Amino acid sequence: MMGRYLDLQRQQLSRQGDARQALQDQLVRERQRVQQLREALAKMGQALDLRQGLVRENYYQMQQSLRRLLAQQQDKVVAVEQQLAAQEQQWRALLGKVKGLELLLRQQAAQAAAQAARREQRLLDEFNTVRWCRGD
Repeated sequence: MMGRYLDLQRQQLSRQGDARQALQDQLVRERQRVQQLREALAKMGQALDLRQGLVRENYYQMQQSLRRLLAQQQDKVVAVEQQLAAQEQQWRALLGKVKGLELLLRQQAAQAAAQAARREQRLLDEFNTVRWCRGD
């Protein structure tokens, strides 16, 4: 019974590990997008002639839009980091549970083996006592 429960917990741990990995991958992608937006913002307008009114106006509007996108993307990174932290906490708790169950099963097996050894020794002692009483 405990073995089946442990197997179910291990499966759940595996699923949570996969979900955790997916969030880590997503976080990497979101951070890359932030970096791309920063680079685009830094490179924007390098070859423009900002003396022209329309070019300057478009440049500042585009710059403002990119800054807004960058802020949104940074917010998205923070949200994914929070999800990852929560997932990590759940994963660690489940890992502790699985390790505890494994330890419990090992202890139960060791106790059963010790009881079997004591039972066998008791039988051997009784057999030897009977033989000694008979004088064999």
